[in-house]
Amino acid sequence: MKLVDGFETILDFDIDTARQKDAEQKQKNYSDDRRGAVFSDIKPGDKVLLQQQQSNKLSLPYNPGLFTVAERYGQEVIVKSQDKDQSSGNIAT
Repeated sequence: MKLVDGFETILDFDIDTARQKDAEQKQKNYSDDRRGAVFSDIKPGDKVLLQQQQSNKLSLPYNPGLFTVAERYGQEVIVKSQDKDQSSGNIAT
């Protein structure tokens, strides 16, 4: 009888853990949908524009040159300009 009680306790714990993980995944999906979060498919070799700070109304929001993605680590990318200058930053959609 004790073995069965212990087994039911372990089974209940696993069900509770599974329910908790399911609830967390639902919350993450809801949050991602509300924010419009999407996976970025930028990969090494792609040509990208770099966003820059606007100093006034007339300045451009993007750096006028094209950059090539050299490496990517999660959301961080390292880009090279045509002059072979390197820069790093986060991916923004």
